[in-house]
Amino acid sequence: MKINKIHFENHPFFGTVDIDFTSPDGNKTLDTVVIAGINGSGKTTLLNAIIDMMTRSDKRFDGSFLDIELTELYEKGLLKREYPPLVGRSRYFENQFNAALKGKKRNFLNQFKGIHDRERPKIVYMPTEINFNKINIETTPYAYKYKFLNIIDENFAKDTPNFFATFIDKYVYSKNLLPDQSIELACKEINAIFKELDIESWIVGLKKDGSRMPVFKNNAGKEFDITGLSSGEKQLFFRIIGLKMMDINNSIILIDEPEISLHPSWQQGVIKVYENIGRNNQVIAATHSPHVLSSVKNENIRILADPADIQVLDYKDLKNSYGAPIRRVLKDLMGLKSDRDPGVQLKIDNLKSYLRHEGYSPGEFEVRFKELEGILGTTDEDLIRLRMGKLRKEKREEAVSMTAMN
Repeated sequence: MKINKIHFENHPFFGTVDIDFTSPDGNKTLDTVVIAGINGSGKTTLLNAIIDMMTRSDKRFDGSFLDIELTELYEKGLLKREYPPLVGRSRYFENQFNAALKGKKRNFLNQFKGIHDRERPKIVYMPTEINFNKINIETTPYAYKYKFLNIIDENFAKDTPNFFATFIDKYVYSKNLLPDQSIELACKEINAIFKELDIESWIVGLKKDGSRMPVFKNNAGKEFDITGLSSGEKQLFFRIIGLKMMDINNSIILIDEPEISLHPSWQQGVIKVYENIGRNNQVIAATHSPHVLSSVKNENIRILADPADIQVLDYKDLKNSYGAPIRRVLKDLMGLKSDRDPGVQLKIDNLKSYLRHEGYSPGEFEVRFKELEGILGTTDEDLIRLRMGKLRKEKREEAVSMTAMN
């Protein structure tokens, strides 16, 4: 299950607008969509609107709808078509599932009733940050009970230790392995999820005090339980394990700020981690991170621009950012005027203007230049350009003076 298009009709925030989640040729629904924009542009509002449109009736969405693609479910025989696909369409879409129309909403949810829970489509929402104060350290078997809407928050995270212990037990009973072998294989499977990241802590087993809490080991060889993970490691581990707990397939994964508490090097690979979970999922992430934006192709990016008059910019409007330097992403996609501290940038801009000013004084220039050199060092590229500009100015003035003398 994937979203092909969102149409808002007189929405209180978005107004009337279409947001397309297809490839440039229009024939493929994107597996990954990364949404960016300034604070207040509606990124989180969009994620919440998707949830509301797919799970409840709400007058805010009168006339609004989602185009939902169910191609693989039909092709695998998990769903039976009640009507043939439209002529000329290479993908199968269910038309205009409008949350305000209760009949259609019930029809939408009821379509999945005959599908086994492992393949049954669902929505998973990951809010910005998870609170870890409710981790359950009791040893009770874990079993995921299907829900169409799943929120990975502190209530979900508290069962993570029980899930991992049960996960190991499945290896013991299903593969007839010794406990040590089961633990090793279970840890290897979990750790493989994070192969895209250069993480420093790996899960290595369970505590032997009866609590069966997961145990981690860092690169220094130190062992600790979940509570010893860094804040970034906790956010990443609980979110990913939450998806693993649900055995996520054919589903829509909504992530608010996947970069939360993560080092930039992890931000560069975090989307690939989510893409590698399960089969036939669609990842829709809202981000402030230029590192996340530079890690996906332009066709996967949507920019929410101008909150006063919502515009959605896509690959047709954006400069290429895939693999681009972060400085370029910040300026071209995120609208940052400078990647420097604003005060320092102002001093540089003022000195550039002063170099062209009629009242220019070499002595005053040197005073200002030395101040900036003390802040930025002698190899800063803008200072080198300023120094070259000063030399060119002096040569021109010298040439004019020589001409006048002759």
